Amino acid sequence: MLTKHRVLAAIGVCGLIAISSIRFVSISPQYTVPNDPDFCTANHKGDEGGCLADHDHNCVWCIAKAVKPACYNAEVAKQLPHSIFNCSTPTSLSELLIE
Repeated sequence: MLTKHRVLAAIGVCGLIAISSIRFVSISPQYTVPNDPDFCTANHKGDEGGCLADHDHNCVWCIAKAVKPACYNAEVAKQLPHSIFNCSTPTSLSELLIE
């Protein structure tokens, strides 16, 4: 039988599950999350050398005939169509792109 107490308990459990799944992140203004997918593109526009030297953010330099060359996070670059984009990676990142 559905009672008021069982309904309230079910709502409480659902609320607890929803709250426990929320990730709380505190980032100071000077700190950049290393896996930020937009960091490489935003901070290395037109700078191939700076892009490839940025090992902290896993940046790779990608060239395509239809768009200007750009710097991408290695995880983002893995999702680009390989038949269109040719991405240069430092040796330490090459295993990230091969899967």
